[in-house]
Amino acid sequence: MELQEAIIARYSCRSFTERAIDSALLKTCVETAGLAPSACNSQPWKFHIIQDPAMVALTQPFTKHAAFIVVEEQKPVVSERIVNRMKNQEFHQVDIGIACAYLCLQAAELGLDTCMIGYFHEKKIKELLQIPDKKRIRLVIAVGYGSQQRRKTDRKTLQDSLTIHESL
Repeated sequence: MELQEAIIARYSCRSFTERAIDSALLKTCVETAGLAPSACNSQPWKFHIIQDPAMVALTQPFTKHAAFIVVEEQKPVVSERIVNRMKNQEFHQVDIGIACAYLCLQAAELGLDTCMIGYFHEKKIKELLQIPDKKRIRLVIAVGYGSQQRRKTDRKTLQDSLTIHESL
């Protein structure tokens, strides 16, 4: 699959089949996510793979039959914290988003469907995974085999999302 095909194939899946997911595929997705760029090469993420149906109760009902990749935010390295302060920007949060996009595109290439979830029971997941209170879980990604055709989603037109500046 070419990159453009993976981009087109990726969507936010809201229904998964009972088909088991080979953990090697999930590891490949995480390995690819780890190749994402990050400010000061800080790689501010830690991934947790969970293949336990009990996670559904901690995320969303539509994640039934999915595996889960929990994205834990790591403390930024000193150089990134300095840049964050200088630029009044939290680059580690942007970096985690980039890594998760890589992960979802790799999943699409492998024939898996994903849904990034921002609404979940963080405290209970942290307890389950023994993640310290001071750490944050930024995303939970449901991964599996979709049970429905991809729904057509409205997207902004190129005209609405692009401005070209020939010179300044």
